[in-house]
Amino acid sequence: MSWALRLPPDSVRALGAIRRFLAVGICEANGHFWLRGQSLDEPLAALLRLVPGGELFRVGADGQLTASGELVPRGHLPAGPWQLLDEWLQVSFPTASDARASIAPLALQLIPSGEIREPAMLETTLSQLAEYLATTSQWRISRWSFAADRAGRAIIRGLPLPALPGVYWTLHDGIATPAGSDWSPAIEPKVLRQTLGLAENEIALLHPDGIWDRILPEDWTRASRSAVRNTCEALRV
Repeated sequence: MSWALRLPPDSVRALGAIRRFLAVGICEANGHFWLRGQSLDEPLAALLRLVPGGELFRVGADGQLTASGELVPRGHLPAGPWQLLDEWLQVSFPTASDARASIAPLALQLIPSGEIREPAMLETTLSQLAEYLATTSQWRISRWSFAADRAGRAIIRGLPLPALPGVYWTLHDGIATPAGSDWSPAIEPKVLRQTLGLAENEIALLHPDGIWDRILPEDWTRASRSAVRNTCEALRV
């Protein structure tokens, strides 16, 4: 099905996650931005539904627009000029980061969860982890692995988790939220993984401030006193 999406100018920052669909075009006409494409599968449809203020249309062979849920066409697709969305975003928003991405433009929010889940990970600092491991038995340490970033944060996994101050995280099919919270709207984890572009065994951490982090499989290191010490020295924390 050929489709088009009309959106207000202040929603264009919501389009970053759609850029991986290479055949999507964009143009500006009459105070709105328009997207268009030749096919609409469920992962792409889920992304389009999350664009704030977006209105989805079917596009007929003659360019007539029929709003989703309606039968009578109203208006025609703008003539353009059209540009590939990925190219347009590279020019308009060149500072986008591959390491961290904002989920706020996708209208995702963290809300209190009605489901009780056991925490699967703990976020603390490398310095606190190093201090803790100095007095912890090796058989406990061998249960854990950790991932760290340049800011000195450390994510620990392996049960039971260490008794350290920090943020506990629960996991749902590779999507992590702070313990006691869930995402809204309630998108299926499989669809959300596709929306965020997660590969197999990658984990997304959804933060309350609208930022999400990606943890790659190779980011994890088996916990040991020397591994944590070497990481602290390498990051100078």
